[in-house]
Amino acid sequence: MKSTNIKPVSSKLGQPPVCNRNTHQRRWSGAGGKGRALDVHSHYRMNTDHGHSVGLIMVVGLPGTGKSTFARALAERTGAVHLNTDVIRQELGLRSRYRPEDKQRVYRELLHRTERALSSGKSAIVDATLYLERLRMPYRALARKMNCPISWIQLQTSPAVVRERLIRPRQYSEADFSVYTRIQRAYEPLADPHLGLPSDRLSQEEMVDLALQYVASV
Repeated sequence: MKSTNIKPVSSKLGQPPVCNRNTHQRRWSGAGGKGRALDVHSHYRMNTDHGHSVGLIMVVGLPGTGKSTFARALAERTGAVHLNTDVIRQELGLRSRYRPEDKQRVYRELLHRTERALSSGKSAIVDATLYLERLRMPYRALARKMNCPISWIQLQTSPAVVRERLIRPRQYSEADFSVYTRIQRAYEPLADPHLGLPSDRLSQEEMVDLALQYVASV
């Protein structure tokens, strides 16, 4: 697994993170902190009227790791379209329905909406567990088809924090701790170079800033 190693950072991101991609160590340059993140934000915001290219950001990880909260914050900063499996499931009238054919329908719709966003000149943030390689492969193929960069961001946190989070009612997600443990056992390592974010150790602002820096480096 080629993951960016994130060490605890200050609220101002005074120390740039180490990026381990394709086994080569690399450090992001430039002034650390919010100024750098804002520059990246301006660079990555997609606007076809100004000739900027689209991008695909994949936010993956186990239930309860904070994917949706983070993905919404990242979408606000980038102007990208946020696409979430739980929201799509509800819109399709499939809430509480998890038969294989129901899951496949949700995954097909998620991929369709992702391609539609990219085709219309908008960047997309896919927010989904995607715990199996066969569920990730279509997005790699889509990025190649659309000739756009794909960035993988994997959220993680301790089981104790997940258990506490999943007790709370959420608007769309129905996952409880038993679902978490079941998916954890089946979770296949993400082989792609990616940014790993510990959501129990970093604030939302810190995670978004680090994500923006990472996306700009892909």
